[in-house]
Amino acid sequence: MQARSTYFFIALLLLCQWSSAQTGLLNDSFATGNTYNWKAVSAGSTGQIINGQFVITPAPASGKYRGDFQKTGGVTFHAGAYPIVAIKMNKPPRCNFFFDTNLGSYNGANNNATKIASATGNIYYWDLSTGKLGTTVLSTTSPTTLSLFQFKIADIVYTQAEIAANDISYEIDWIKTFASVAELRAAVGVTNPPSFSFTGQFAHPGLLHNAADLQRIKGFVANQYGRPYQSYQLLLASSRSSASYNMAGPFQSLTRDNSLTVNGVPGGTVKGGVESDFLAAYYNALMYNITGNEAHALKATQIIDAYAATTVNIIGADAELNGLYGFMLANAAELMRYTYSGWSPQKQEQAGAMLRSVFYPVLQNFRPCGHGNWDIICMKALMAIAIYSNDTTMFNRVVNYFYHGEGNGSIDNYVLTAAGQLQESNRDQPHTMLALGSLAELSEMGLKQGVDLYAASGNAIMRGYEYTSKYNLGFTVDYQTAYDYCEKNYADYTPEAISPNGRGSFRAVFEIAYNHYVYRKGLQMPYTLKVMNVMGPEGAPFGADNPGYGSLFFYLNNAPDHPIDTTALPVDTTLGLINDNFTTTADGWAAVTSGSTATVQNGQLVITLVTQSNGKKRGDVKKTAGASLFTPNYPILAIKLKKPAAVNLTFDTNLGAYGNGANKWTGKVGEDVYYYDLTRVGFGPGPQFLSTAAPTTLSTFQFKVADVSSGEASYAVDWVKTVKTVADLENLVPHIAQNISFDPLPAALLGDTARQLGAVASSGLPVAYTSSDTTVAAVVDGVVTIKQAGTTTITASQPGDAAYLAATPVVRTLTVSPLHVTVQHLDGDQGAIANNSIRPYLQLVNEDTLAVAYGELTARYWLTAENFAGINTWIDYAQLGNSKVAMKYVPLSVPRAGAYGYIEYAFDPSAGILLPGNTSGPIQSRMANTDWSALQETDDYSYANNTAYAGNSHITLYRNAVLVWGEEPAAAAPQVMVKAWSSAQSSGQQTISTYLTLNNEGNMPVAYGDLSVRYWFTAEGAAPLNAWIDYARLSSSNILRSFHAVTPALAGADQYLEIRLNPALGNLYPASSTGNIQYRIAKSDWSVFTQANDHSYTAPAPLAVNDHITVYYKGELIYGTAPGAELLTNSGHQQATNTADKTDISTAAQQQVVLFPNPATGNLNIRLGKPEQGAQVQVYTLKGQLLLKQRITGTSHTISLQGLPVGMYNVEVRNGTMVTTKLVFKN
Repeated sequence: MQARSTYFFIALLLLCQWSSAQTGLLNDSFATGNTYNWKAVSAGSTGQIINGQFVITPAPASGKYRGDFQKTGGVTFHAGAYPIVAIKMNKPPRCNFFFDTNLGSYNGANNNATKIASATGNIYYWDLSTGKLGTTVLSTTSPTTLSLFQFKIADIVYTQAEIAANDISYEIDWIKTFASVAELRAAVGVTNPPSFSFTGQFAHPGLLHNAADLQRIKGFVANQYGRPYQSYQLLLASSRSSASYNMAGPFQSLTRDNSLTVNGVPGGTVKGGVESDFLAAYYNALMYNITGNEAHALKATQIIDAYAATTVNIIGADAELNGLYGFMLANAAELMRYTYSGWSPQKQEQAGAMLRSVFYPVLQNFRPCGHGNWDIICMKALMAIAIYSNDTTMFNRVVNYFYHGEGNGSIDNYVLTAAGQLQESNRDQPHTMLALGSLAELSEMGLKQGVDLYAASGNAIMRGYEYTSKYNLGFTVDYQTAYDYCEKNYADYTPEAISPNGRGSFRAVFEIAYNHYVYRKGLQMPYTLKVMNVMGPEGAPFGADNPGYGSLFFYLNNAPDHPIDTTALPVDTTLGLINDNFTTTADGWAAVTSGSTATVQNGQLVITLVTQSNGKKRGDVKKTAGASLFTPNYPILAIKLKKPAAVNLTFDTNLGAYGNGANKWTGKVGEDVYYYDLTRVGFGPGPQFLSTAAPTTLSTFQFKVADVSSGEASYAVDWVKTVKTVADLENLVPHIAQNISFDPLPAALLGDTARQLGAVASSGLPVAYTSSDTTVAAVVDGVVTIKQAGTTTITASQPGDAAYLAATPVVRTLTVSPLHVTVQHLDGDQGAIANNSIRPYLQLVNEDTLAVAYGELTARYWLTAENFAGINTWIDYAQLGNSKVAMKYVPLSVPRAGAYGYIEYAFDPSAGILLPGNTSGPIQSRMANTDWSALQETDDYSYANNTAYAGNSHITLYRNAVLVWGEEPAAAAPQVMVKAWSSAQSSGQQTISTYLTLNNEGNMPVAYGDLSVRYWFTAEGAAPLNAWIDYARLSSSNILRSFHAVTPALAGADQYLEIRLNPALGNLYPASSTGNIQYRIAKSDWSVFTQANDHSYTAPAPLAVNDHITVYYKGELIYGTAPGAELLTNSGHQQATNTADKTDISTAAQQQVVLFPNPATGNLNIRLGKPEQGAQVQVYTLKGQLLLKQRITGTSHTISLQGLPVGMYNVEVRNGTMVTTKLVFKN
């Protein structure tokens, strides 16, 4: 018994251990077909498993796309047992990517996954043992249960081609946890790279300069040797190389974040001070070795000691970029430690301790998800600290990361192609130069320790230099589309093209690489040589990004200067080009003055003015990113602005103001264009002129608009441009005055014919016209057309062109007088409203003071022509003469209230004129259907039971097609409504005999060829079926019939007889019928039918409506009940659901398509039960012309019909195998 208890205890213990070991294990692989409770959660997005992957289709969100996905029910992690959370997915390249939980996102930020590129796709992972969720550090000894676990995929940017192709989905293979990164890499088949291990002793000084380098530099200066000495003179001129340099710091904290303060000092000031101080320490350390003046050594060690004793941390955004300063300080300390005996060992160790405690914690993990130069900055700073500290482990980590790091800065991730394209080539050019210089500096330090990083990946750094040099010199380079950037930075990149930003703005980073590869290794770098020919001796760096002065520090040539490459450089016409037009955006310009705003309005940048302490107003405007000017290409800078009347206008830069003052523009073109000749006047008090050898990048580029005392609240800038000549400006800007001659307009009479306006511009340019009231008169192409009585002003204008200024508009008044001619009417039928003719008797009465020609007049009698078969018309008597009045029937394309058409009365010009106060005399007219079928007058718009001549405003009168009397009927909503009437002639036996009539009870003509009718019945057997047309008013030969099986059979129907009509019959008009169609159905063996159970059968009775005989228009059910379907009401149109239409009844509910509203005015809404992949909607004219096509991605979709004219349209919805066509009316 005791043994069994022991065994049970051991088994229970093992079970608990196994259960504990499984806690935190996640293994959600969608290859199994299981969703593991993952779902798409962004509004409008969808998620489903397709081919073993979870496929997310993001939805539009704030101009971009979003497709988050979430594990329902949350998850349990164990940061000790399974700290690595990984996802294998085909992630959109341009997006913001979050690992998010109810505790917050990983490390409180986005886009911080580490990527592993496997042979079958990318894996992204996070380490819960080293990172936080929000601000929470997860326990490594017990599990953590999260109620929310999701991945946010936000701010997705797709190309237009991707959107057009609906290629906006992404796929997830799995989400898993692992015990280690090594286990993850093994699981995905990615082997660990070989590990570098440094086995030697560190050489000192051994960062950028060793003892031999220092002796060489000292010799260059002592002998005033060529290019190096010229570079030395530039160094000597810098205040940072002076032994009397005034230190800005030290600062307790280092930061680049201007939103923070350090002991009351703004972060931007701290950044600038640290850059200057650390460079001063480095430059003074070098100056001590060059000159032997101990004052420089004392200055260098003073700065190092001050910061070593004071600085405790790095704070704020972009913390890793502070590695630039750690690199400089370590170089200064290395030089002092091994060349100046006056610096005590205690101070040396204090400096090392500060480098390790302040910089190492921030830089130790590099920056794998960031711009590549961030990784490289971390590497060069860490290597400098490692060598100074004799830290082999740190040194090995840097070298291993350089070769195999997963971030964008490792050598093969930064130099992407054999041509030398760089990871940041499609970002901008200055950052590629920062990164190249830093890679060379990293390699130079490695070389001092016997490790040749310069040679890595086939001299990759040299290839990057040559590629960048070639492009920035103006040459074309090979470019491959690249998405090699951290997702959070996608807005900074142009994946499909190399970036021209900063092109030609060379930095002092080229000497170090050129001297190594050409003079040490005997290789060729022709484009880098061209760059150095253009630049001359290298001077100061940009900020503290690199050491600078490379022509002194790294020069290895035996000759005083590099060889001169005389090959002509291509002319890059983009260098120095500024063309900011503010058509839709501010083009990078912003208001500078506190309280001022800059907004784009109607193609102008409008800047508000703010009152200053002197009582005057100010509103400076600045190009935030600065600008690049290159006078050989574009020597003229111009701005077009409506400047305040009293103002001081200054073109200002970081070099100083143009002409060193306000209002110093070179000249003016036209009214509002001010230009500056960049070759004639310099900047600041010097003055400093712009280089003609290379573009000049100006970090400050602004116009100061100050001391405004003329009362304006704002001013507007049209554009800022650079051009080659003043003549180019004159071609851009109108500068010649013009005027318009426009005679007064004579008065018009309603119905006057259109007339040509005669305004003339002195420039000869065409004159444009506008009418203040287009309901009175409209002007098109200089021709004014009278619309109705009233007054309008016609404005003649000429906007000018490239040469002419806009003319002052001229305004003329046009008065249109009404024409007082009325129509009187008498009912010639004497109240008979339902017979086979209509007899309107008309008389025109001229109550005006002006005569009017009969030939200019027409009248319209509006009616609904029932049983339409064509209309015959007669003038039975006219006092003017029967031959002087002509009648014709005109059908309407869009119905009106009380009218499907109208009878037009036209008068022959030979009838003469209708004098004032006279009448036309009686005009006795008559009209009838060509087959003399009945007409009903009570619903006719123009009908009135007048027993004597009296005014009838429903009979309209026109002069030259302009309404002068009466009121036209209002437009009516188009409606197609055709009903089936039937009468059964037998109740069984061997034949089904039916009389059928189709009545058009809508208000639109319906083409006979578009109609079909189905009589549903049961055949009671398999014998072949026959059908005969015994009689048809339309002629038996025009009635087409066919039988169709219903499979599977439905209640009351296993067959239907389909009747179609010959399209040659034309149209079935409103309030008309087909007349009787008598048909019979029989089986070939003349066996008996049982009609009582037939869906369409009714007992023998007179002709009556039968809603079980279905009517179709263009294939769409418009009347009746099909077997198994609900009755379709005439308030809308819905696709019939029946097996004869090949619709799967079991899926009908989920496939249902609803369109509303119908009729539609603006937008048409589409609702689907379940959208399938590739669902789409198409809109056609009734003639089959495709007008619109859109993809449907959700259960609700809206299309705009705004641009379509009033009428009927076929709307086709394709959803999987289901095709639904509906007739929609556009009002």
